[in-house]
Amino acid sequence: MLLPDDLECLHGALEQGFARFPEVADAGIKRVVDGPFTFSPDGNPLVGPAPGLSNYWVACGVMAGFAQGGGIGLTLAHRCRNCLFVIYIMKQGKIISRITRSCRL
Repeated sequence: MLLPDDLECLHGALEQGFARFPEVADAGIKRVVDGPFTFSPDGNPLVGPAPGLSNYWVACGVMAGFAQGGGIGLTLAHRCRNCLFVIYIMKQGKIISRITRSCRL
């Protein structure tokens, strides 16, 4: 469910962004999409193999998409290609467990 457009609350951030990237200011804003997004309570993405599915990995709860999404996607691509996965279990930003697995093609 989307929320009503409210660019006024972003006015300061938009001004700073437009000052840094004038081309974006010249292009303008054609559409606003405002709605809730999901992330995990601790801010860490949930990444790993999907239970019960062979060769299927998921990455969800990625904070704001742009901030972590590219890095998560690239890391998963490299791991899938090299067929070695290192899984870190984290709690409150600290690694509490590390699991290394090789995958089967």
